Amino acid sequence: MEQKTLLKRSSKGLKVQIISLGVAALLLALLATWLLSVVFSITPFQGTTLKIITWVVFIGGWAITATRMWMDWNVKRYEIAQDAFIVHAKAGRWGTSQTIYRYESIISLRMTQGFLGKRYGYGDVHIKIPKLDDEVVMNDIDHPLEQLNEVQRRIGERQTNPATLIT
Repeated sequence: MEQKTLLKRSSKGLKVQIISLGVAALLLALLATWLLSVVFSITPFQGTTLKIITWVVFIGGWAITATRMWMDWNVKRYEIAQDAFIVHAKAGRWGTSQTIYRYESIISLRMTQGFLGKRYGYGDVHIKIPKLDDEVVMNDIDHPLEQLNEVQRRIGERQTNPATLIT
């Protein structure tokens, strides 16, 4: 049976992204409230209804986006198999998909970490495959440098001990 290693994903990355999005929504709602106060300062109710609607839209938008991010994060998983990467992702509203990327087709792997990623130990791994227009991005990988070493080890094993199709 083929041994598969699951790449660990960082729940801290998800939490930081959701909190950052919430802070941005809060700041935008405050700015919108202030602007509405300035614009409607001469009206009797000073745009109170519009201010309430603005807050509901920003908080509701944040809640919906955070829920979608959480659901997407729970569905996605990345595995390193003996001869390929396996990406499990969401397909449509309720389905899932599985995509296999063979090591032979990979040109390069690179890791990116933003400021918060460095601080909390998560990052993204980008896989470049020539036949695909876009890179394959594996998001929120926990300690990405350590996990890339595991990937390099697997690729190295594959190159030193290639399996043959002819027996």
